[in-house]
Amino acid sequence: MERNTMERTKLIMIACLIARMALAPHFSVADPVASTSTASQNQRAEIFDPKDYGAVGDGVTDDTAAFASVVAAATAGHGTIQIPAGTYVATITVTKGGINIQGAGIDATIIKAPSLTASPAPSSVLGIANSNYTIIKDLTIDGNKAARAGKRPTAYSLLLYQSSDCTIENVRVINSTAIGIGISASKRTKLSKCEVDGSAWQNITTLNNKAGGCEGTVISSCRSTNPGYDCVQVSNVGTVTVDGCYLAGSPFAGIYVTTGARSVTLRNNTIANCYAGIDMSWGTAGGANSGPDTSEGNVIVGNHVTACENVGISTASNGTLITRNTVSDTGLHAARTYTLLGQKTTIVSGGSGYTVGDILTFVGGKYIKPAQVQITAIGIGGKVTSVTLPNRSTAYYLGVYTVRPPKPIFVTGGSGTGATFDTTWDARGLEYAGIAIADAANVAVTNNISGNNPGNTAQQYGVALFYQHTKPMHLTMSNNTLSRNAVASVAPAKRR
Repeated sequence: MERNTMERTKLIMIACLIARMALAPHFSVADPVASTSTASQNQRAEIFDPKDYGAVGDGVTDDTAAFASVVAAATAGHGTIQIPAGTYVATITVTKGGINIQGAGIDATIIKAPSLTASPAPSSVLGIANSNYTIIKDLTIDGNKAARAGKRPTAYSLLLYQSSDCTIENVRVINSTAIGIGISASKRTKLSKCEVDGSAWQNITTLNNKAGGCEGTVISSCRSTNPGYDCVQVSNVGTVTVDGCYLAGSPFAGIYVTTGARSVTLRNNTIANCYAGIDMSWGTAGGANSGPDTSEGNVIVGNHVTACENVGISTASNGTLITRNTVSDTGLHAARTYTLLGQKTTIVSGGSGYTVGDILTFVGGKYIKPAQVQITAIGIGGKVTSVTLPNRSTAYYLGVYTVRPPKPIFVTGGSGTGATFDTTWDARGLEYAGIAIADAANVAVTNNISGNNPGNTAQQYGVALFYQHTKPMHLTMSNNTLSRNAVASVAPAKRR
């Protein structure tokens, strides 16, 4: 449950801004096929082959121009772009509805982001907007993270923006420099049987945008693993379902639901080896822990959560139903880990020769991911006078450490030498609770199983109650099995 909420809020805001500024100006407001029906979608019989427009698909040649041509032709003809097997180095932007994009198979057709050049990075590898009833299926999108490390990334590998009734099916997304799949300001999107692995930020995110609401998203039978942040993030949206997915390996949450999300159903998911399994966190509007969550009417049902470091399921959302879930072995399964509290990082020595914008990486200790800071001001001789957490358009981590660096903390990177720092570390893994309720009213916890498996003592409590503002009120608990917890079945409410 503990996290640097302010910095994660900035990440969400930046993702929204990128989607709006980088995409919206290029998309027509009046879509000539905005009223396209399912019947007319099925009439897209004309096939358009990118190779007929000059695409090579050899993994070397930049095919972006060829795809621009085939998209224009397919849009005019309301057809399907059928991409043969091959690796196509390209970015693809669809600005109107009326077309489908289909590969030859998830292992056969690969769309790979070009290596970064002097020109501005595009907002997405595959960007779809103002499109209704579009289907994208049977291909892989490679964000080419290795070639873009430390440079301005592509914000999304796959972005669906201001669209309705679209389907993304059997698509694999790998090596994303920021977000894997983003669903922004779109309605009734179906994301099914997709695989997303190793994104630098979130693997999958749904978010509102000032261009319009994002509602009716269904994410089903997907696999999301090893992101830099959350496996799935649901940000201030309505009527979202995450059903039957496998989510693992997040240093933050398997599913993170931010403030303002409404009617979210999390059902029959398997979540393993994350910091938190399901986190409906404290309110984030306006800053970290600004108040109780405004989310409401959410359902968490039938999920299996295991081996998460901090908490299996947590909510600060009013009116949440938590039922028929199985949570086991929450707690540390290795050494305690620590992450950076960026607001409490101070300069011990400013060094010399540095430049504003330099990114400095902490040296020392033992880490899974090293922490970084970015220089925002310098004095005479390039002496560092101010730093911040780096902008989310750079490769950046809060850091995950098993052994903290000794003080003062030395750094590497940037144009100068000699800077050292001190900081406060956030110790992770404090609750060890299967289910946690915080600052929420009218929460029902029924028919759940929460406890350690035989031979494991990591999980201390079956259910724990926490609060920052008001104690949980009108809590209903019934028919739960809370055996095999190391300390107690239920922990008394305490202030965080």
